[in-house]
Amino acid sequence: MKNIPLLFFTSILLLIICNSSCKKTLVKEEGYIYTDSNRFAFSIPVPFEDYTNNELGYMVRKANPDIIFMAGIKEDTAKNGLVSVLKYPLKKKTKIEYAFYDELKKNMNYIGGHSIEQTITIDFGLLYEDNKYYRSKVTGYIDNSIARTDTNFKKFNNLYVCNIYFYFMKNDFDDNIYVLKIPTLLDENFDKNFALAKKIAKTVKFPEI
Repeated sequence: MKNIPLLFFTSILLLIICNSSCKKTLVKEEGYIYTDSNRFAFSIPVPFEDYTNNELGYMVRKANPDIIFMAGIKEDTAKNGLVSVLKYPLKKKTKIEYAFYDELKKNMNYIGGHSIEQTITIDFGLLYEDNKYYRSKVTGYIDNSIARTDTNFKKFNNLYVCNIYFYFMKNDFDDNIYVLKIPTLLDENFDKNFALAKKIAKTVKFPEI
């Protein structure tokens, strides 16, 4: 009977040691990029240069702390190619459908025919491929100096500027939402950029850590 406390103590000690040393080790898959302390992973299927921690990336992330990854595409697959991943914290755990709807509403606010946001949603979609849903949005920059028309989108070299977004959430229910963003011009390269964004979106995974 005297050995029972010692036996109990030894069992608890072994349990603690096992929990601390026997945790599953994250095996990183080759070709994948792991961000946010390995909580979010994806692959870019074309050559790229990681800007996240260089001088440019530091300046951009200082201006927008939501950005957790940024890279430049090194081929013409995506002209103007810049890929970034953002992480938006939510007030509470939310279904991705509601969080995505809130993201759409951000760019659909008008007062007297003028957008009160810098951008406006010009397209959005819910894609179903490979037994999985993919949520996307395209926004354009607005010129608030004139009434809203089909021609008041801001231009660069006489081309409309827009952003392509895809949205992700762990288990489709979490208090964080991750956003893949690719800026582009509304020209013949738009379809290439959207196709690239979709290819990246299909590689997204949430590692078990």
